[in-house]
Amino acid sequence: MRLRHNFKSRIAAAMAAVMVFSMAAPALPVYAATATITFDTGDGPGVTYGGYTSNSVSGETGTLLRDVPGFAGIPLVHPDGTPAAAGDSDARPAFPNFTGVSYPGYNFGGWYDASDPLKYVEPALPFAMPSDSKTYAPKWIPSGVAQNFDYTVMHYRMLDGSSTELPATDSGTFYQANYIAFNPNGNPWVSPTQKAMGDTVTAVPLALTAVPGYKVGSVIVKNNKKRKFGEASGAGTGAVQADVGSGNVVSGVMPNDDLTIRYLYIVDTNKTFNLRTEYVDQTGTTIKAPTTETKNAEQAVSATPPTIAGFVYDSVQS
Repeated sequence: MRLRHNFKSRIAAAMAAVMVFSMAAPALPVYAATATITFDTGDGPGVTYGGYTSNSVSGETGTLLRDVPGFAGIPLVHPDGTPAAAGDSDARPAFPNFTGVSYPGYNFGGWYDASDPLKYVEPALPFAMPSDSKTYAPKWIPSGVAQNFDYTVMHYRMLDGSSTELPATDSGTFYQANYIAFNPNGNPWVSPTQKAMGDTVTAVPLALTAVPGYKVGSVIVKNNKKRKFGEASGAGTGAVQADVGSGNVVSGVMPNDDLTIRYLYIVDTNKTFNLRTEYVDQTGTTIKAPTTETKNAEQAVSATPPTIAGFVYDSVQS
């Protein structure tokens, strides 16, 4: 009977131990749950421009919240080089602050929940690490007419008859000795106009009646891509904002860069003009039947005075 009692006691003790461990186990995941806080700055300036020394803040010592999870419920603290939220006695990290950062065409509009662009989340991060991962994104608001860019449309013909584009300076201008401008009203050139990023732009070739004997040879659209933060004028790698379409019409919207549209015209060999030569005496009376040749624009012309009985060559008029 004693052995039986001892055996039962041991079984009861083992069961009690199992129950103890089973009840204690659920408490562990409370601190094991992980999440990630990410600052998604997109095409704008990185967080180093907002007062951070890295892309992250710290959830606990050595834990970065971008790419590496932090523990849910752990108070957020700011490591060295990371600004603390103003007036926060618990020294929570502040969001990167881009106020005063120059991003052509944009003004900083604060931080928002990336999953809800209407949910403004500044001025400070949550007190504790959330249980679900969060992504925050800055809102960049177009600056409108407060910051304009040059918009230039050029119509021209190379003086040497070439159909090859000349190199341009950074401002998009050409060496004036090498081109002739085809602009309305006889203006030597068209000065740039000012447009804000996002303004509608449309450029069309000159009517053939305005430049008889010529047609569009090529169209170049310079600086037509959106500039990401830090990209120089003319070096944008973002989406194309304006481009050439049917009929050589350029349409789209103004990028955050100086936009230049250049139409190069060449001779239309299907268009001819009559070159008529008349032969008259000093009174204007015809002494020989006129001759007619067809020529393209810029085609060389020549004439040799014929021998006409009773007359000698005196002069030529055009």
